[in-house]
Amino acid sequence: MTFIHDAAEEIKAIGKPAYIYHFGDFDPSGVNAAHDIRDKLQAHGANIHFERVAITEEQIARYNLPTRSTKRKDPRARAWGNRESVELDALPANVLRELVKDCIERHIDKHQLAATQQAERLERDTLAQVLQNFVPVQN
Repeated sequence: MTFIHDAAEEIKAIGKPAYIYHFGDFDPSGVNAAHDIRDKLQAHGANIHFERVAITEEQIARYNLPTRSTKRKDPRARAWGNRESVELDALPANVLRELVKDCIERHIDKHQLAATQQAERLERDTLAQVLQNFVPVQN
C-alpha cells in the first residue's frame, strides 16, 4: 500500500497523466494484480492511463504458449474457473522486447525518432571509418 500511495503522490506531483503498462502472468493473481494496481492508483487520485499488455488470452493463442494448471491454493482460483494459467516468461523474448518497445515508442515523436536513428547510423559509420583508417604507430 505504501508503494502505491507513494507512486500516486509522485504522479500527482508531476501534474501529467502517467502511462502504465502492466506485464504479468495470466493467472488469477497476475490479472488481479493489474486491476488492483490500477484501481488503487486511481483511488489515490493519480491521473493514469493503464494497460495490461501481457499476458493476454490472444497472445496465448497466437504464440501457442505453454499453459500450466492454475494453483488451486490461490484464493482467487475459484473465480478463475477451469482456465489454465500462463507465465510471463513463456512469451518469447523477442516478442516481449517488441511489446515493450511498442509501448515506449507510442510516446516518442516518430519524426524525431527517425532523425535520431539516422544520426546514430551516421555516427556508427564515421566511427567504423576512423577505426578502419587507424594505423597504430610502431616503435
